[in-house]
Amino acid sequence: MTDTLLRTLSPAPDQPVHDGQIAWGCYSSPFKRVNMLDAQIGGLPLRLARWWQLREWQAFQIANQHYFVMMALYNAKRFGLVQFILLDRTTNEILRYEKQVSPLRITLPDTLYDGYAAYKSRDFQLSVHSHWQKEK
Repeated sequence: MTDTLLRTLSPAPDQPVHDGQIAWGCYSSPFKRVNMLDAQIGGLPLRLARWWQLREWQAFQIANQHYFVMMALYNAKRFGLVQFILLDRTTNEILRYEKQVSPLRITLPDTLYDGYAAYKSRDFQLSVHSHWQKEK
């Protein structure tokens, strides 16, 4: 028999970094604003490293008994990646669109409360506007 570790979920603070320190924990809701770049390492703000190798991404998934849909926008700084995947669960047929793009063409939010993630080109557009409500 194995022991099970149960974690206590706490209400999320408005943002995960306060005065340069990360508020580690398990939270029951998302942060209103994700400010991880405000964290400090050795007294220097992480924001200085943003364009080195920091990868930013946002993905959304929806599913029911017939379909699984995944949309993702990745900004890896050297390149961007746009993905749209549709799986028909009844036939196992997969429709996949994937395109490497300029990272400057990808818009990623720092929040889920009123965030807008998007990519737009002459022949393709993918955008998601999230409206998370803390109080339901």
